[in-house]
Amino acid sequence: MFRIILPLTLLTGCATTAETAQGPDPKLTVALEGRVAGKSQNCIRLDQATGNEIYRDAILYRTGRATYYVADAPGCGSSRGHNDYILVQNVFGSQLCKGDIVRQVERTGGFTAGACAIRGFTPYTKPKS
Repeated sequence: MFRIILPLTLLTGCATTAETAQGPDPKLTVALEGRVAGKSQNCIRLDQATGNEIYRDAILYRTGRATYYVADAPGCGSSRGHNDYILVQNVFGSQLCKGDIVRQVERTGGFTAGACAIRGFTPYTKPKS
């Protein structure tokens, strides 16, 4: 009986972990609270971006208080936390666009920890009262 229960218990634990990893990052949801998604865009102007944060499969670019842009970037997320990495963007011109590669560099050691391609940007704005 124990031979059957233990493997089933382990499989159930794996399924729960996989389900938890699916869906939007709860921290990103909190960061976008009170904002409404707009039409997806291919590029954003980097001269307007005042900061960025890495989430599970997305990068949040802040452009002041008005608009935030969420870059769909699977593979850029960090299991160690989004503050452990610095984003390095090799941009030719003034825009970051769909298809551009973003690298993650460890903050302490300077080693490249990974890279991903941007799939597009969704603007989020606060609705007018």
